[in-house]
Amino acid sequence: MKSLTKKRVAGLAAVAAIAASVMAGSAHADPSQFSALVGVGSDTVQDVANAFAGQSNGVYYKAIDAGDGNHTGIASFDAFPNANLTDQCITTKLNGPTFTRPQGSGAGQKALSDSYFPGSGATWLGTTFNSPIYGVMPTCTTAAVSISGQVDFARSSSKGTDTGAKDLAFIPFGRDGVSFAYYRAAGSPQTTLTQQELNWIWTHGPTIKNGVRIVPCGIQSSSGTSKFWEQSTSTGTKANSAVGFTAGECTPTAATRLPENDGNSLKQAGDAVAALGTTTGLTCADFTNAANCTNGSVNHANDEVVVGFSAAQYTSQANGAATSTIPATANFGIGSISDNGSGTNLGSPVSVSGGVTSPSASFYGDSVFGRNVFFVIPYVIATATAGFNDSRGMFVNANYANTSLPNTAAVCNANTTLNKFGFLATSSCGNPTISWSPRQNAPA
Repeated sequence: MKSLTKKRVAGLAAVAAIAASVMAGSAHADPSQFSALVGVGSDTVQDVANAFAGQSNGVYYKAIDAGDGNHTGIASFDAFPNANLTDQCITTKLNGPTFTRPQGSGAGQKALSDSYFPGSGATWLGTTFNSPIYGVMPTCTTAAVSISGQVDFARSSSKGTDTGAKDLAFIPFGRDGVSFAYYRAAGSPQTTLTQQELNWIWTHGPTIKNGVRIVPCGIQSSSGTSKFWEQSTSTGTKANSAVGFTAGECTPTAATRLPENDGNSLKQAGDAVAALGTTTGLTCADFTNAANCTNGSVNHANDEVVVGFSAAQYTSQANGAATSTIPATANFGIGSISDNGSGTNLGSPVSVSGGVTSPSASFYGDSVFGRNVFFVIPYVIATATAGFNDSRGMFVNANYANTSLPNTAAVCNANTTLNKFGFLATSSCGNPTISWSPRQNAPA
């Protein structure tokens, strides 16, 4: 065996010294993720939040840094378990409790409230979830637990209800569009609807257009997309997403409502509707006269099912940035809005060129079917003038009142990653006073 040269020995000694120094310097340091800001909530926002944390759908991204001097990042827990998990339990911080993951925007806001405003202590239980993959998934515990200090921010795809009570601040960081996803098991689907037609469908139930019976499906009730969809399809009278969900239709119970932005779940629901065969159900002659609706014999084999769907999620799934739930069939897609209620033809929220799906800036910019998406933090933190450097540095633009100055929020300076997931930038990014809401603690 040949002896090592002096040069190689010196090199190895140097490497060993550096390694020893690194180990000595980090011997008492926990992994950085354990000091990260922890977020839960919206399914719509979870994939881009994962990318902000450094990894999403098996791809690594540059993790964003709060700029607080401690290189604080974020850790984001998905709304629903992925295919490798068979429960919905999470533990967000060292020595913290295990608790049921918050599913959707509303649940995320409640978890943040229970974390920052713990009240009586043991208040968080969570809810069961009817997973299209696993079936009914129960809560993690049979009794409520305290999650005080376990959640630092929530993801939300809809803004808070401004009531004057300023507990939670909804801070926009991106722009999205929402249209209807459609699936028809047999025959060509209707791919274009107006706001008035959408309102009619979600107000009166299954409705016929051009010979196609269109059946509305419900989104799980904690979803911000569900809340936004009810508002955007309203034509004066708020659309009632429960109407038409009778036994034998797409989502007959709260437990069978669909996870938002899941194309496979819509297809599964549509196939189940088509398999009903011929039943007695509601059929409508047109969109203008409720008196024309009669109880008759309906052949469900040709029914089309529709549900509200985020265009950003559709875009990111189509491009492979997020895990795709888009069925491999031409009978599924995201629809066009030919009239937004004011006579404007928005068209499709996405376009495809060279196999790449891109968002429509004009659709996203619409005041009816376009929306901001938000990170939610306690209002007192969002509007503080000192302290809380991690949360404020991550989410809040300290210069929001003076747009001539640079935007200081870390999430507002990651537009390359934002665009990768189908969102567009918003001019109000980082503004802590655009929307607020009272705390929304879950009942014990």
